Amino acid sequence: DDLGERNSVGLSAAKAQALLEKKHLTLASKQSPMVVLVLDEIDQLETRDNSVLYTAFAWAHKAKSSVILVGIANGLDLTERVLPMLKGRGYSPGLLNFAPYSKEQLVAIVQGRIAAIPEVDGKPVLEKTSISLCAAKVTSVSGDLRNCIDICKRTVELAEKAKPGERQLGIMMSVFKSILGTDSAQRMRTLPMHQKVALCALYRLDLEGRECTVGKLHTMYREIASEKRLPTLRQGFYEMLTL
Repeated sequence: DDLGERNSVGLSAAKAQALLEKKHLTLASKQSPMVVLVLDEIDQLETRDNSVLYTAFAWAHKAKSSVILVGIANGLDLTERVLPMLKGRGYSPGLLNFAPYSKEQLVAIVQGRIAAIPEVDGKPVLEKTSISLCAAKVTSVSGDLRNCIDICKRTVELAEKAKPGERQLGIMMSVFKSILGTDSAQRMRTLPMHQKVALCALYRLDLEGRECTVGKLHTMYREIASEKRLPTLRQGFYEMLTL
């Protein structure tokens, strides 16, 4: 509250940060509470100088710090790729890799979700073969539980409106195509944000009939990122194109 009151009367960003660190992010005594700071999709905080990310990691490593930082990202190489100076500053965050769900795990989760749903005409809302197929398909692509749940949910919705005799497996196959798309579409969905912006830049250059050179691609990339209010790579753009 004190920080909010002071900031409302024109407290500078630097002074607000200093006040925050002193009052809430520093241990005043052994009995002081710890602050667990969880940053999901932490790679979305990437900026030109990455000052926000470096500051967050610094909070967790300062003497008498009360901060425990938990950063969640899609790639294990975030600290090396985006924050190469962390080690030089003495910050060495621990990495914990969460593997994608296996087919067996996805099957168990879906079966657990539908266990309480009443059967229809003596049959479960999702057949075992459908669940197994869905889990196998999603595992081969990403292992993303959200995709698996979305496919199963959409299949059940369409099956309720299906014609007599139409098989659930056939319905699920059509759902696969609409949600997961082609192999190329699947790969594009998993690309990092900056590579997606570069693809958009390439498409716009082609759409406008302009010659595509690396320099023009970089210029268009920056224009699109600015339009969407996205941070741009200060360095490493040309290296990114070779990934």
